[in-house]
Amino acid sequence: MKRVLGIIISIVIIGLGLSGQFVLKGTNSSTALVIAGVVFLIIEIIAAVIESKRDEQKEAQRARAISDAQLCSELGQTDTEEHQALTNNENDSEHNSLIVRLTDDNYYETIADNTHVVVCFCDLINGPSKIMLPMLFEFASDYKGNIVVGLYDVYAEGCEQVRADNDITAIPTLLFYKNGMEIQKNIGMVKKNMLKTLFDELLI
Repeated sequence: MKRVLGIIISIVIIGLGLSGQFVLKGTNSSTALVIAGVVFLIIEIIAAVIESKRDEQKEAQRARAISDAQLCSELGQTDTEEHQALTNNENDSEHNSLIVRLTDDNYYETIADNTHVVVCFCDLINGPSKIMLPMLFEFASDYKGNIVVGLYDVYAEGCEQVRADNDITAIPTLLFYKNGMEIQKNIGMVKKNMLKTLFDELLI
């Protein structure tokens, strides 16, 4: 509503300028009014477009959040053995041997040293991320030797730069790499059958 009012005012200013009724001695006030009105109109239109895109992004994020919450409800949200092992930093556990803990220090090295890599950007406290862990551990086991699965905790110490580099704005987010190149990006929760499809496609 605010932008609509601004556009209307800008049009009125342009109209007044075009009417030619505001000519002062030695000046061309009508031209100045038209120019000012056009400038204000352009500013208001640009601001309206930016706000519209921002609203669309917020609505999309809200829809993803609702979808994630529904999926969590369907799957059941519990603290898994895998989640407990990761949050307790049990580095010698069988579970942790399946998934590579990634930070800014080893992220790009891991991508470069392995042909097929799947990285999950997550928050180990966040519900949707916790729900993803059992599936990731299962596939890390099933595809062991063919696909390296990495976990990048966006809130862990030493995990800031890579998140920014890859424009991670929502979690969980999955990145799929082949020969060091990102070939797929999945934002939000994904069901098990779809995740298996993504893993299989990575090996093609």
